[in-house]
Amino acid sequence: MIDSLAVFKNPSQHFYHPVAPDEVPCAQGTQSVVPEDAVVGRVPVPYWKNDDQTTEQVSLYPAFNSSTGNRYSGSAFKNCDIDLDHPYLIPGLGHVVSDKCGTVRHICACPEDDFVTLHFYRCHNYTCPKCYHSAANQAAERVEDRVLGLGSVFRLNGIKTGYPKHIIISPPYGEFHEGDDISFWRKKIYKIALSFGVMGGSVVFHPYRIKNEIKDELSLFVGNGDSGGYWELIHENVLGLESWRDYVIWSPHFHVVGFMPKIQIKSNKLYEESGFVYKVVKYDNKFKIPNGKIKVIVNYLLTHHAYDENKTGYTYFGILSYNKSSIIAKEKEIESIKCPLCQSNMQKWMDVEILDDGTIDYTYAIFCGNAEYVRKWSVYRVKGLPIEGSIFGKYVEKESDKSYDS
Repeated sequence: MIDSLAVFKNPSQHFYHPVAPDEVPCAQGTQSVVPEDAVVGRVPVPYWKNDDQTTEQVSLYPAFNSSTGNRYSGSAFKNCDIDLDHPYLIPGLGHVVSDKCGTVRHICACPEDDFVTLHFYRCHNYTCPKCYHSAANQAAERVEDRVLGLGSVFRLNGIKTGYPKHIIISPPYGEFHEGDDISFWRKKIYKIALSFGVMGGSVVFHPYRIKNEIKDELSLFVGNGDSGGYWELIHENVLGLESWRDYVIWSPHFHVVGFMPKIQIKSNKLYEESGFVYKVVKYDNKFKIPNGKIKVIVNYLLTHHAYDENKTGYTYFGILSYNKSSIIAKEKEIESIKCPLCQSNMQKWMDVEILDDGTIDYTYAIFCGNAEYVRKWSVYRVKGLPIEGSIFGKYVEKESDKSYDS
C-alpha cells in the first residue's frame, strides 16, 4: 500500500494534519525529493534523539501500523477464488507472499532536522494484500514513461498529439459477458477509440463497478465526498461482507490513457452507430491529465483491474503500439535525497527496529551513507521519424555520446 512514509515535527501543531508530499515545506528555489507515494504527517508529540544517537521517538501517521508497515495481514475475504461464472479477480486478494512484506526495510533520516522517511519491503506481487499497490506503482511508471516519452518524440517531429487524456469506453450493454475473450474486446476497443479520434494509448480493463447502494455505505468511511478510496475500502472489507464480489456488479469498461487531439465522433453519435459510449474524464475542469499525474491515475486503475498472472494488466495501441516504435537506450541518473526542511543530504540506515510505541531503535542499525534515488527512463525511436526522444525531450548525438538537448 505505502512504499514510504515521511514524518516530521511542527511544534505549532498538536494534532495530526496529513499533507500531500508536494506540500512539504522546502527551501525556496529547491525541489523536495520526498517520494511521490510518501504519506506525510506532522508529529504531534516531542521528537527526540538520545545523546548516543541510538533511539528516536516518533509518532507515526495513523494509517501506518508500526509493527507491520501497513494495515493488511492478508485478504479480508474468505473466498477469493475464480469460478466458471466469475472468471475475473482483482489484485490484492491472495496470501501475503513473505513475512517481510510491509515491514520496514530501511529509513532515511536527516542528520540536521527531525525528518525521517520509512521505506518498506515489497514483493511487487499483484496477489499480495500488502504489496499489490507497489506492483501497480511499478507498472504505472512504465506506462507513464512510454506515454510521455513517445509523446515527446511525436511532438519533436512536428506531429500534434495534444495533451494526454483519460477516456473511459464502455461496450454495448449486454454484449460483453463474463467469460468472453478479453483480447477480442480489446481489439474492438482499439478500433472504436481510433474511430472517434484517439491516436493511441494504454488500455486497462475493468470488469466491475461498485454497486450504487454499496457506494452509499462506503461514502460514510470517506471524507469530503472523495470516491477515490472506495476500492481501498473494499480490499479492507469494511462492511464485513462474505465475498468481495458482494460489493460489485458486472459492468465491463476500458480505461484509455493516451492522446486524442480532436474528437472525430461525439459520444452520442457513436452510441447511435455502434452501441459503444465513451467519456473523457475531467481533471480540474479540463479535459486533460494534469502534469505529473499519469502515474498516479494508472496506479489507481491497476489496483482493481482484471488480474491475470500471465498479463501485464495494460496494453498499448495506435501510435503507442510496440510495433510502431523501439527503445534504443535505457538511461538512469542518481540523485541525492534531500531533506525537504533544510536541503541536507538524507542518510540511509538499515536494520532499524520500529517498536510498538513508535520508537525507532538504532541499536543494531547499519549506516549505509547518504540516501540516493535512482531515476530511470527509456529513449524511444519511432519508425520513419528522424528525431529520437524521451520523457525529458530530444536525444541528440554529440561526439559519439548521446545526450539531451532542450
